[in-house]
Amino acid sequence: MKLIFFSVLLYIYFPIILGIIANHAVKNGYVTTNPLSYILIKFKHSSYEERFLLSLSSIFLITIPIAFYSTSVATDSRNARILGITMISAAMLLSVVYAITSRPVRSTYSKYAGRLNFIIAVSATINFARATSFAEGVISELVGVRASELPTGLAWLSLIMVPVAWLVTLSIGSIAIYAVALFSTSLKDAPRKSHAVGLQVPIQRKVFRELAPGYAVAFSFAILAVSPLTVVSNILGSAWAEKKIREELVSASFHVKASKCSIDGIDGAKVAFLNDGKAIVALPHEKLGFVFQPITCVTNWMDPAQIIEIYKNGNSAS
Repeated sequence: MKLIFFSVLLYIYFPIILGIIANHAVKNGYVTTNPLSYILIKFKHSSYEERFLLSLSSIFLITIPIAFYSTSVATDSRNARILGITMISAAMLLSVVYAITSRPVRSTYSKYAGRLNFIIAVSATINFARATSFAEGVISELVGVRASELPTGLAWLSLIMVPVAWLVTLSIGSIAIYAVALFSTSLKDAPRKSHAVGLQVPIQRKVFRELAPGYAVAFSFAILAVSPLTVVSNILGSAWAEKKIREELVSASFHVKASKCSIDGIDGAKVAFLNDGKAIVALPHEKLGFVFQPITCVTNWMDPAQIIEIYKNGNSAS
């Protein structure tokens, strides 16, 4: 399978890409220029938006075979997975930089700053509730009890999940911005004028450079709609992330030594008390960090008279 993949990559995929670039170069008068040199020339003489689109296209063309290789050819290849995440992260970073520095985005934000700030404020409340929901699901899955049984762990994991909730909001908002930007640019791309009999006929297309800002905004937010969740899902789905989450949960809610529940001889084991003589014990695990098991742990409660007696005996002995 790997041999077929690399054969297709070297003898079909790359030649097609280079052929398309060479054909575009010939159409623009660069007959004797090789494809790579033409790309550099094109990049040098392009506008800011066109450079962004060229860079994004280059990353996309590199990411396609990497994604196919890691998902269909070598699904267990850690290096291919890391390389794919790196390329997606590069596209995401490039899109963030463009979105922040883009004149259309900045002018739109300045125009609707009040409304957008209100939306952001409302989103903050929604995202904290969403983060709490994420944390409840994690605790229920890992520990096997209701998240409310471990309030400190729930609060801490909720804070950890806040960035994830914001990324979900970013994706939803980016999809909306992408649709609006693409639609408005498409209208500019194919303007129409009224015919004498009331029909609509297309007029000459505008120069791509005039349309590049709109398409750049659209595609930058398209990347921001997909890439952050892709990267985060890969990170959170890793064994490293699960181990860290388990360790953070133990650090937040498990403070009592397991010996309090008659569990001796297990170094690092800790207990979180529940109601009605029940508890959860966190047992150290080499791969997962900790594993959780429900146990019975009855506490012997003293009455006030016994406390007074112990206190008096202690003072008299001293």
